[in-house]
Amino acid sequence: MGLPNTETQIFTLFIFVFFFQLFPIVLTFPILPNLNPLRKPNFQQPQPETPLPPAPQSPQSEHQQFLTAHNEARAQEGEPLFVWNETLASYARAWANKRSEDCLMIHSFGHYGENIFWGGRDHWSPLDVVKLWVQEHRFYDRKTNACLPGKLCGHYTQVVWRDTVRLGCARTKCSNGGVFVICSYDPPGNYVNENPFQPNNNN
Repeated sequence: MGLPNTETQIFTLFIFVFFFQLFPIVLTFPILPNLNPLRKPNFQQPQPETPLPPAPQSPQSEHQQFLTAHNEARAQEGEPLFVWNETLASYARAWANKRSEDCLMIHSFGHYGENIFWGGRDHWSPLDVVKLWVQEHRFYDRKTNACLPGKLCGHYTQVVWRDTVRLGCARTKCSNGGVFVICSYDPPGNYVNENPFQPNNNN
């Protein structure tokens, strides 16, 4: 068998080089489209995050609790809402501090309307106290504008007294246990023979 001629060697070498030049292109060609900067990337849409639960609201201050509880009762009766008054609150604090030693149920007999409360344990919150006063509505007879026989309703009528517009309260722990609460109202209510739900022009 004779040796291949030079032309055959050159042709074989050309085919060999050409094949191996094409081979890596063939191997990489399927991923070339992903390298095209004009093609939009095939990203998945981000999944919406699970919403966080609402942040817990900070607890109301004592004076806000007093005001909220009173105004909820007044709103139910269509009465104008109270505004907090620091002069009344200071007056109430002074009397509460004076009573903190004995916590006797004694009124201050000042120039303001007044509701007082004593509880034998110290768990009574402003909301609890005002709620008890408001529950006296069961003992108020609107037809006669009076409390039912043998019942108290004056705390309730002061809470909803239409002419009263300002409120200030205080709550103190008793040295002998429990709590003492006082709320002062201006102008005062609970005038004899006057209706709590009608303007009486006593201010």
